Amino acid sequence: MAIISVIMCTHNTPKSYLEEAIESILKQTFWDFEFIIVNDGSTAADSEVVKSFEDNRIILIENKDNMGLPYSLNRAIKLSKGKYIARMDSDDISLPQRFEKQYQYMEQHKDIAVLGCVAKTFGRTSRLIISPIYSDLNDQLYFRSSIVHPSVMFRKEFLEKTIYYIMKISYVVKTLRCGRV
Repeated sequence: MAIISVIMCTHNTPKSYLEEAIESILKQTFWDFEFIIVNDGSTAADSEVVKSFEDNRIILIENKDNMGLPYSLNRAIKLSKGKYIARMDSDDISLPQRFEKQYQYMEQHKDIAVLGCVAKTFGRTSRLIISPIYSDLNDQLYFRSSIVHPSVMFRKEFLEKTIYYIMKISYVVKTLRCGRV
């Protein structure tokens, strides 16, 4: 059984973005993961792009219709087998040591339920996004999440006991301890 379940959804993602996103996960220095990719009713060639990667860690799930991100993420979470859930977006890139560093941090800090990391935007402009650390995110998450979604690693037991994805990732959580690497 994999330690980390990586979940990613795709819907009409440009081929080059999807390929780069998948490659960045498959090139992680931490290898003990399953990679659940949900094709959320794409009319583009998303499934063919995913199938072009011959890696037994990839699990492709097909939604017949476009059900939306929360539905697709919840579907992937329910199928996941890992102790941790790592999020990835189909148009983003993870650095090679992301899972290794996040896994080590989560193992050393058993009181952390949700872990984010620094993100760097790229494209026309480039900037670092550094999430502040909050020990109680109740007020902060009510308005917006300070954690960059595709950088998140959750404890699966936390998701199963408290929340699944709702229409927005921002929700009220009582006394949630989060961290950042």
